[in-house]
Amino acid sequence: MRMTEDGAMMLAEVITHDDALSPETQDRWVSVLRKGVMSGSCTNHCPEGLISADYSLDNSTLRLLTLQYEKERVQGDYIELPESFPAGLIVNNDFSAIQSSSADKRMSLTSEWTASLAGWSHNLSFQSTHVTGEYGYNLTDLYNLYSQKELAGNFVRVGFFTPGNDSGNVQTSSFGYDTIVGAMWGTSDSLLQNSESVSAWPVYVTGRNQSVAEVWRDGRLLHTQQLQDGIQALDTRRLPGGIYDISIRIIENGQVVDTQAAQIYKPNSWRDTSRHWRANLWAGQQQKVSSRQYDDEQNGRTALGGSLDVLAWTGGILGVSASALDNDDHWIRLRSDITLSSSDSLFLQHTRTSSGLRDYAGTDARYYRNMTSELSGSLYWRNTRTEAREWKSETHQSDTWGGSLSAYLGNGARLTTRIEYRDSPWQKGVDADVSLTTRHRWYGRDADVRISGYDRNGYRGESRNRGAAINLTMSLFPSDSRHTVSAAVGVDDGHAYTNASYQWAPDQGNTISWLGAGISHSGSSTTFSGNGAVDTRYVNADGFIQHTTSVNNTTAGINLNQTLAVGEWKAATSRNLNGHDAVMIVDVEDENGTGVVASGSLSDTKLSAGRNVIPVNLWKRDTVQFTSADHSASVTPERISFQMNSGSVGYVKVKSVQMQTLIAVLRDSNGKTIPDSAVTAGDEKGLVNNEGVLTMSIAADTRTLKASHGTRKLTCTLPQNISAKEEILYLNDVSCK
Repeated sequence: MRMTEDGAMMLAEVITHDDALSPETQDRWVSVLRKGVMSGSCTNHCPEGLISADYSLDNSTLRLLTLQYEKERVQGDYIELPESFPAGLIVNNDFSAIQSSSADKRMSLTSEWTASLAGWSHNLSFQSTHVTGEYGYNLTDLYNLYSQKELAGNFVRVGFFTPGNDSGNVQTSSFGYDTIVGAMWGTSDSLLQNSESVSAWPVYVTGRNQSVAEVWRDGRLLHTQQLQDGIQALDTRRLPGGIYDISIRIIENGQVVDTQAAQIYKPNSWRDTSRHWRANLWAGQQQKVSSRQYDDEQNGRTALGGSLDVLAWTGGILGVSASALDNDDHWIRLRSDITLSSSDSLFLQHTRTSSGLRDYAGTDARYYRNMTSELSGSLYWRNTRTEAREWKSETHQSDTWGGSLSAYLGNGARLTTRIEYRDSPWQKGVDADVSLTTRHRWYGRDADVRISGYDRNGYRGESRNRGAAINLTMSLFPSDSRHTVSAAVGVDDGHAYTNASYQWAPDQGNTISWLGAGISHSGSSTTFSGNGAVDTRYVNADGFIQHTTSVNNTTAGINLNQTLAVGEWKAATSRNLNGHDAVMIVDVEDENGTGVVASGSLSDTKLSAGRNVIPVNLWKRDTVQFTSADHSASVTPERISFQMNSGSVGYVKVKSVQMQTLIAVLRDSNGKTIPDSAVTAGDEKGLVNNEGVLTMSIAADTRTLKASHGTRKLTCTLPQNISAKEEILYLNDVSCK
């Protein structure tokens, strides 16, 4: 490197020991440096995103900092997938039913199947509905039946699917009203190696001798980083996602020597911020698959569409979605999501659709602001215009203006207000809501008081609906939040009412989640009600029942959630694991009842004896560790590693054995001690000391030991009547032969 008197540096020779730099990157910078760069910060005509060039005379090294520095530490490092994944099938079922003595019975089952096979994930989802009565029917609709392959930075999908259903991938807005048979491609962050995304724009700091950078946000310390001398990029991987301002303090010898402000921009659901765009494209034939025969002219028509979002500038996302059929029906949506400051954000969206019988245009504008940590508010405006041409030409237009405000008043009190003006063919006027919640401590009991009121438009010319209420909720016993009672009095549309209820919510780990009962009285009518929920190893369920005296009507409803997992020739049912696309079946053998805990990156789960199902991570190679709940037992295996595809189901059998400390004197067939011998008992190992005494941990069911000293091999037999409940066993003479 050659430096001129004015600070310009020109390349003389290249010597690099950094294998992380690709040959292409080295060639680009060789070309730049041969032309020369100025030392210090670059402000004008900065080549290759150069921020600063620092040259050290001590060791003749040049440090170049660029816009790409921090991104390239994380970007592009996609997870390397194995040649094959564990196969499996995960079925999530949601069942709902409601029955009224004066109305029809309705039941529905929603089922989603996710499978892993041949390196692809496969998805099936449908809903079945059963309604009784004069107009009863049975209906089954299929929503998805497709296969999907995750690749580095994108995915491909083939089959029958709803285009707007991009679960698990980078989300872009789309329509997804109808299903198609076809193919889809889209961007995806699923396989990013490092889930700790970096800020889209690096934050640079200047370090001094043995200095430390402290990163603060709203008075909270988020991160500390040891600094090198000179300018460098702040490590933002450990910082939380979102868009927010930070303060950086440079600490040297315990003293603050410098401070600076910066903004972190890590948009949620957009982990790879080095890619400033995300998109999907799809094409196929529009189809409906249902037990009901649809007379739909659009069935069988060619359909295509896609979405594109662009990270246009710091805090500004612009997007467009569009789809069309071959009969000139089309949909288009434009949107923007703009962060005006750390406290202000603006969302704008405009949608237009056109079909043979109807045209629609809609505009949505929303503004959010956090004035302080205790005060936040929003403003919004929605406009819709519909032109229908089914029987006669009609145009309907509606406008809605509104705003909300939420304020924390201190001491647990919060005020929430909303006001809205509507102008539509069905409603016109102002809606207003206000509520004030306060928290108190009365006679050793926690209590909440909520005062609320509302004044709303009537629907289709009906009179306005007004009401107010005061509600008290408090613990039934001092310092015990498991039992709560509540009472309320109020007026609803001119009718006074009172109600009272009781709820019991036991501690975590109980099969019962909650049980409750209540009574409500208004005018000449009284309603009795009960509700509850259970959370078992095999199913989640909640339900209610209520009876109204004035019409002698009883209504009851229930919701059930359950997951079935099949893999490695094993099957298991569990409580609902919806949202987890990979699981592990764990069989636990725990004769002593000490309990086993499975600890993974997703959760710590206490396992029961028998068959269990736990959620595990997707894509990344991960590990689950198994330990004794009270640390008194030995668990084998101690851990299991895996790498899962969406739909993969793994299996492991775990055994928990109570451990004891054995202190014994080992003697050979001649009655002599065997000092300095190595002893094993299963996976446990010990050593006899010089005096012939052995101290080691053994499983409670151990009855034989193996001792060796040089070429001498002995088998030692423990008494059969020793107690497994003793933590320490003292045995004077153990015979070894």
